[in-house]
Amino acid sequence: MILFKKINQSLVKEIVSKRYDPDIDMFERKDFCPSKIYHTYISGEYRIPPTESQYKGLFFESKLLGATAKGDKVLDIPYLKNGNIPVDYERILKQVDAAKVTFLTNQIMVYPSMNCQIPLSYYDENLDIIITAELDIFPTTIMHEGTIKNTIIDLKLTANVHSTYGDYSWGDLTYMDFIQADAYMYLVNAIFSSDENIEICKKLNPNFDYKYIFSFNNVNNIRENGILFHYVVFGYTDSDKFPIQEQKKIIERVWTKDKQYDMIKRFAYATAILKEEEERGWETNPDFNRCKNCPISNRCRDAQIQEKC
Repeated sequence: MILFKKINQSLVKEIVSKRYDPDIDMFERKDFCPSKIYHTYISGEYRIPPTESQYKGLFFESKLLGATAKGDKVLDIPYLKNGNIPVDYERILKQVDAAKVTFLTNQIMVYPSMNCQIPLSYYDENLDIIITAELDIFPTTIMHEGTIKNTIIDLKLTANVHSTYGDYSWGDLTYMDFIQADAYMYLVNAIFSSDENIEICKKLNPNFDYKYIFSFNNVNNIRENGILFHYVVFGYTDSDKFPIQEQKKIIERVWTKDKQYDMIKRFAYATAILKEEEERGWETNPDFNRCKNCPISNRCRDAQIQEKC
């Protein structure tokens, strides 16, 4: 059985909510299935298929950056029965071209073989865990308040950047979970803070060429000037109210000590919970809504495949 040694922000979000419970002075623990977490996140032997909206995002990312996370490429268009391209995909392809213009006008540098889909790993001694991430575009410059700054870019695709409905609505950031941005800034600052951490990162990712990422200029620049984080968000809705030409946003995640503290607190709590679940043997926690889309439901004896009321 694979040991639990690594954690990333996606896994933390599966375990610990961003909602804070003042009664226990801690973020709320989510209801999850330890067995599913083990097989999909820890051992990695199963992957959860992307939803339709996620597939569109992966397609957009592949077209713009040349690949998605872990070097995968999603380039197949689900053509209609008559052989035509779905309208959404026609609009997404338009946004690929619009994104290239946005990058140029904002001094965002994209080099597919050098600064796209960058894996980073950092051993956090306090948490006794390896924190990992894969950054869409890093490092790059950006025109920020009239000056050139260093930043991390995370690319997002959504139906409508102006929508205020749901937990992932870019039209209202009130309820968004920004642990990804906070974790990425923390990770970059920690790794670039010392030559030792840089070497550890290289050893933990032996198949990646860090020649450009850890070049003398990049390391010194980030050590001296720090790092920012920006979401670059595109939508593919095209209507009179929300024309596709206005379906883009650049959003900065502003670093503060409180945000970093909360991020570390969630990582620490998730790590502690998962270590406990490892000791218990990654037990199952069946629920119809979880089991129906679980990649291991066909081999799990406890899977709840019958809906009940």
